[in-house]
Amino acid sequence: MGLLDRKSVKIVWAPLIVGVAVSLLVLLIVAVLHRGDRPLPDPHAVPTSELLRPETHLKERIYGDLDGVKPDEIVVWSESDRPEGLRPQPYVDIFSWSNGKWTRVADLTTRNGSTGKPVVPLAKNNGYLGAPLISYLEPIDFAKDRIPELVVGTLAGGATGGPLHISVLSLASGHLERLFDQSTIRAGELHTKGNEVTLVTGVYKPSDPGCCPSRIKTEVLGWREGEVQVLSTTYSRS
Repeated sequence: MGLLDRKSVKIVWAPLIVGVAVSLLVLLIVAVLHRGDRPLPDPHAVPTSELLRPETHLKERIYGDLDGVKPDEIVVWSESDRPEGLRPQPYVDIFSWSNGKWTRVADLTTRNGSTGKPVVPLAKNNGYLGAPLISYLEPIDFAKDRIPELVVGTLAGGATGGPLHISVLSLASGHLERLFDQSTIRAGELHTKGNEVTLVTGVYKPSDPGCCPSRIKTEVLGWREGEVQVLSTTYSRS
């Protein structure tokens, strides 16, 4: 009789245990799905005051999925409220959503990936008159993989215009990397052309005045063989 009682208990408890296990599994699945349904924060809704450095003012906010993980990153271009030279010092910071808050993941004024060099140099270190001028700041999807790179053009100060420095930066690997770097001899302009960027700059002979180059060089920067390259170069009379 005792043996039958023990068997009866096992028979009764077995379906109960299975039922509890199934219920817990269902609750776990519902919790995971519910968490996944939570809306992502809107980068456009973040107050500018939470992103600005002390004693700076906003020049522009730019958005783009620079690391391939939603939501989009926020690129903040700001300037110092206290200029020390001909121009106020510019700053470019990149913010990403991480661990439930917006965190600065890149500071282009103090470092740039593995090179350790700033993309936007400090005025006292750049060797020209005053701080650099940011002339171009755009996310460009060179590889057409929906993870754009950030293109930064900085123009050094000078009596007739200093060099234009072009940097192409990527956050796709999770940290800031420099994919392309180039400087002109004097000045230049950058223009967006779909998934490419066009650089227009002067070509100077030794006898050319700073205002008047002998020729105009046009370069197209784009994606080829897995990297950002100069795709074409053409020349025309000034």
